[in-house]
Amino acid sequence: MTPILILTSFPSQQSAESLATYLITKHLARCVHIFPKGQSMYLWKGKICKSEEHHIQIKTTDLCFPKICKVIKEFCDYEVPEILLFPIQHGDPKYLSWLTMETCSENFPRLD
Repeated sequence: MTPILILTSFPSQQSAESLATYLITKHLARCVHIFPKGQSMYLWKGKICKSEEHHIQIKTTDLCFPKICKVIKEFCDYEVPEILLFPIQHGDPKYLSWLTMETCSENFPRLD
């Protein structure tokens, strides 16, 4: 089980908090950080676009990644949601142990 960081973005605080609550209560993530709304600029269908959105960091493990991708797509109304995975190569051993201890564990009860 490898600790990872997933980055995504959502258009509203409410939708970001709904995602975070779901991921944490289902033990798919140990910690979700929601950044204050910021401006993004991007090329979409041949046009330069601007939008305000919340960037989100999801701290979890690689075993949870497929399920989290599915959940992000269910919660987000973007046609092509941002879902980026970054492996965590180094970190405080106690923090990484806490992160992986009950995230996507076979031994942890699910809240389905």
